Amino acid sequence: MKVKVSGVIMVLCLTVLILSCANTASAQTDKPITLSVLSSWPKGYPEVDDYVLPWIAKIESATGGRLKLRWMGGPEAVHPFEQLKAVQKGLTDILYTHPAYHPEVVAAGQAADLVYAVPKVRTESGYDTLLAEVYLKRGGVKYLPPFPSGMQYQLFMNKKIDKADLTGLKIRATPFYVPMVAGLGGATVQTTTGEIYDSLSSGVIDGYCSPQRYPMTIKLHEVTKYAVLPRVGEVVFISLVNTSSWNKVPKDLQATVEKVTREVVEAQRAVMLKKTKEEEPRMLQHGMAFVQLPPQESSKMLKVFRDRSWETLIFKPDPEFAPKLKAIAEKIEQTK
Repeated sequence: MKVKVSGVIMVLCLTVLILSCANTASAQTDKPITLSVLSSWPKGYPEVDDYVLPWIAKIESATGGRLKLRWMGGPEAVHPFEQLKAVQKGLTDILYTHPAYHPEVVAAGQAADLVYAVPKVRTESGYDTLLAEVYLKRGGVKYLPPFPSGMQYQLFMNKKIDKADLTGLKIRATPFYVPMVAGLGGATVQTTTGEIYDSLSSGVIDGYCSPQRYPMTIKLHEVTKYAVLPRVGEVVFISLVNTSSWNKVPKDLQATVEKVTREVVEAQRAVMLKKTKEEEPRMLQHGMAFVQLPPQESSKMLKVFRDRSWETLIFKPDPEFAPKLKAIAEKIEQTK
């Protein structure tokens, strides 16, 4: 009898132990996964307010709280040119940035900005898939669906031009703009963003290249006389994820993140396009004039931008991926 009772007790103990382990595993499974988000821009900038913050909110909502995204900060936390290293090393899980901040690691990433196309076209053409392959192979990071903002690059001047010719003029340009500016005969000057205002107002530079919306964002409209047309390329923001962090996210949540990201990209592109369009009359109100180059000169500027940028920024540093990317880009251009 004692043996039977002991056996029953043993069975009960094992049952309790099994249930306890199951409950513990369930509790661990139900615990939210938290990923940190780093940005190349601080809160208050359109890149963050018009995309990152809505994206964070919608990811958390769509995953029912199973995935939490914690804002880690902008350039005040990690310098933009050091941020890719931070995500590679796992110091942050997700990085919202731009390819121009890490060309020495993933040069071909800049190809994203050499095409103007809606998100659907980029996805269906295979352009995004190829860029994801580039980032995984060159940078070792996961590339989420990118955010083509609809905002383009533009040349802003304090000396009026009527031709695609910058000979004898000094233009503030980051490495992304150098091929075009040099190709048009201009001399490039590199300064920090904060130095453009004084450099322009004092005549140290004659103009600068920037996304079309930025003069109003950082008050350069106060010292800028002309906005030159045509605009070129498209500003494409990207989100990169540490691969180890991504692999810890359950497959169903990974699928949700990708799906929601595409939805947010579509919705917020419309928001940014609207806000960008609203800047034009504001620029005029502040005394800036738009200068449209004649058709032949416009074609020349666009060709110089396209040819020089592909050759210098993509083909020279990455001959493996460059031909594949350009082939898709040309097909996209032909369908417009």
